[in-house]
Parts: sequence; C-alpha cells; structure tokens
Amino acid sequence: MIYSVSGKLIAKDDVCAVLENAGMAFEIFVSRLTLEHLQTGEFARLFTKMIVREDDIFLVGFLSIEDRKLFESLMSVSGIGPKQALRILSELSASDIRNAIIMENGTLLSGVKGIGPKTASRIILELKDKMKKLSISDHSAAIHPQEKKKIETLLAMRVLGYSDNEAKKAIDSVFSASEEVKNKEVEEIIRLVLMQLRR
Repeated sequence: MIYSVSGKLIAKDDVCAVLENAGMAFEIFVSRLTLEHLQTGEFARLFTKMIVREDDIFLVGFLSIEDRKLFESLMSVSGIGPKQALRILSELSASDIRNAIIMENGTLLSGVKGIGPKTASRIILELKDKMKKLSISDHSAAIHPQEKKKIETLLAMRVLGYSDNEAKKAIDSVFSASEEVKNKEVEEIIRLVLMQLRR
C-alpha cells in the first residue's frame, strides 16, 4: 500500500492531480475541494488509498489522514464505490458530512449528484454509530461553532434518555426561536431544550 505521495504538482485537471517525485509522476484522483488547495508548480503531499479492481488500479489522494478515513468509511456503505465517495467529498466538506450523518440530515447528503434519498438514508444508518463515537474535540476546528453546540446538546439529550428524533426537533426549535441562542453556552442551550421538551 502507498501511504502517501509527496512532490511537485506538475499538472491537474477536474479530477486528478499529478505529483512528480524522484523522476516518477503519480496520477492521483482527488476531490474538487482538494484540488482547490493544490497549486501547480508547488510542493504537495497527499495521503493515498489504492483502489484495486479487476480491470483497473488507481490512487485516490487526500490532504489529511482524517479525510482518507472518512472516504474509507463512505466506501464501506453498501452500494457506495470510490467514485461516489469521492463525489460526496467533492461537494461537501468532511465536517459537513460528519455533521449530516450525526444529525441525520439526509436532505444535505441527497443533494449530492448521484446520491438519492435512499442512498443518503443508508449512509446515515450504516455510519451514524461510527460518527457518533468520534471525539468532537478532534474536529472542533473544522466544525462550525453553532453545529458543534447542536451536536453536544444532542449527545446530552441521548444521555438523558431522549430519542434523537424528539431531541433534534427541540434543538431546531430552540435555535430557530432566537438568534441569540447561538451565542449561549451549551449548558444554557441544554436547559432551554429541556424546557422545550417538557412543554
């Protein structure tokens, strides 16, 4: 397995980046969001995943190990291949994907070309437990502060015995009721959500 490839970026198109290292040039498939961070003529390092098929072998590259792990998680979903997983990573940031799965936002996932409502539901069903186990602090810099507060509140509601469905409705209601809520501490938001649930 090729863990990573580093070198000078000598070319790129809509789907691939070409890195030159020690006289060899590696063609690596990447997401659109990754391409936006790569500049031709500059040094780059991509963490790679080798995809082996009966009629093809190719590399897929990522800016971070976390993004590669997310790609592998998406590919573990039945019916999701490397091209579909890469398309999701092209249209949504890693933090948006994690948040959509945790918050069961199938609408966001199904907005990706080629990912319908059924596939989005399957992604959520098969990956939500894995995403829930991820430490929020591990990705706090990438998650929007408001979304981070929503996730922390949802996790607190689970601990208190509320179902995700009723908790999410209460959380959305509290956040939509006032713009000031997003500036409050999580403890205060939890108190407001509990008040909403007890009505």
